[in-house]
This record gives sequence, structure tokens and C-alpha cells, in this order.
Amino acid sequence: MDATEYPPNTTMITCARECVMHLVHQISESTTQMANIKKLSSKKVIFLGFAVVLSLLTALMTIWSQSISRYNERLQTITDQLIETQHVFAMRDAAYQRAIILHRMAAMKDPFDRNDEYMTFKSLANNFITARDKFQDVDNAKGEHMLIWSRARPMIKMNAQLQNDTAELIMEDRLDEAQKRLVDQVKPVQDVVMSELTKLFDVERVNAVRKLQTAKQESQLLYVTVTIISAVVLIIGAFIAWLVARRTNDSEKHLLENSEKIRDLYALSGNAKLSFDEQIDATLRLGCRPVSYTHLTLPTMQ
Repeated sequence: MDATEYPPNTTMITCARECVMHLVHQISESTTQMANIKKLSSKKVIFLGFAVVLSLLTALMTIWSQSISRYNERLQTITDQLIETQHVFAMRDAAYQRAIILHRMAAMKDPFDRNDEYMTFKSLANNFITARDKFQDVDNAKGEHMLIWSRARPMIKMNAQLQNDTAELIMEDRLDEAQKRLVDQVKPVQDVVMSELTKLFDVERVNAVRKLQTAKQESQLLYVTVTIISAVVLIIGAFIAWLVARRTNDSEKHLLENSEKIRDLYALSGNAKLSFDEQIDATLRLGCRPVSYTHLTLPTMQ
């Protein structure tokens, strides 16, 4: 065996150790670089995801607060509309009851019963005036109801005066004259007043129903919007959680594999029981590529 065909054992061992150290250094750099890349990529994805989630939550809170304010205004408007409807109904009912009482008073013979009915007649007049004043206190300067009310007001005034005059005739026992006025004057004017108040009541009721329908549609739209935004937030949050868990799992797995490989290489390089050939073979099985050996001629057994 010629000595020139074999490198000295010390040289081969040194080269093997250099190979191991080179591989360890490459593994460490590769691990660090991959960890940094994954960390940077994960940071970008997580930051973007949380930014989207926060933006959606901000939009959700803004929509919710604006909707609450708008609903409060809408409910106040509906409440005012229903109160107006109640006032119109009170006026209509008072006018109707006064007309009935007049006919009943004209047919009564007992003056005490007639006087009781007359007191009720006056009480209904007070109820009508109270409802009318409350209705006029509300802003009714616009819309169809204002047009109807402008037509009804003079007729209401005329009807009240005719009813009061007829009631005075009845209380004075001038029943024939009272009956004639009831038929010729009170009833025609009363029919016009009841017709106008009925129209006004219907307009107020329709407006209230329309506003309720509008509020219902807005609430349904808000429900759909909030549901969609909430679903998107949950999906993005779940995706971020899954991404972080996967990245963490991959990083831990990669670090464990490289740590085991480095430990095996250190154990191999420090194992004195193995021959040089066995160390080279084991190193190659671990994935080492001894580039520093390319200028050497491996020994051949003869």
C-alpha cells in the first residue's frame, strides 16, 4: 500500500470535523433564516388580519351607534304620530257623543235626566277643546293632514255653536224649535265635521303605519349588515388563529428536527469508538456533503 494514496488519519479526521462544523453552521444559519422569514411572514399576516378585524369592529360600532340614534328619532316621531292620532280620535269621539246626547235630550221629558245629559254635554265640550289644543300644539304645518284640518276647523266651530244653541233651546223646553234645528242645521254640519275628522284620523293612522314599516325595514337591513360583518370578523379571527397555530407548529417541528440532527452530528464527531470510514458513512447518512473533501482521494482497500 502506497502512502501517497491515503491522506493521513489526522488530516481525514480534521476534514471530517470541519465538515461537521460546516454542516452545523449551515443548519444553524438555515434555521435562523427560515425562522426569521416565517416570523416576518407571520407578522405581516397577523398584523393585516388584526387591522382588518379592528376596522370591521370599528365599522360595526359606528353603524350600531348611528342606528341607535336614528331609531330613537324614528321612535320619537312614531310616538308623536300616534299621539296626534289619539287627539284626532278624541275630537271625533267627543263630537259624535255630543250629537247623540242632543238627540237624547230632545226626546227626554224628565228635566232632571235632561240636566244630567246637559252636564255630560258640557263635559264632552271640554274634552274636545283639550284634544284640539293638544293637536294644534304639535307641528302640523305641513302635509295632507294640515289641509284637512284647515277645512275642518271652521266647520268644527260652526258645529259647536249650533250644538250649544240647540242645547239651550232644549233646556228652555223649546223642543219643537230644537228638533227642527237638529234636522235642518246641526245634522248636516255634524256630518261634514265627522267626515273631515275621519279623514284626518285615517291620514294620521296611515302615516304612523308607514313610519312603522320604514323602521321595520331599516331594522332588518341593520340585522343583515351586522350579521355579515360579525361573520367576516369570526372567519378572519379563526383564520388568524389557525395560521398562528400552524406556523408555530411548523417552526417547532423544524427546530426539533435540526436540534436532533445537530446533537447526532456532535455525538458522531466525538465518538472515539467509530473508525474514520464509519464516521464518514454515518455523516453522509445524516445529510452531510463534505465539500472540503473534493480535492482528496478516498482510500481504497487493496
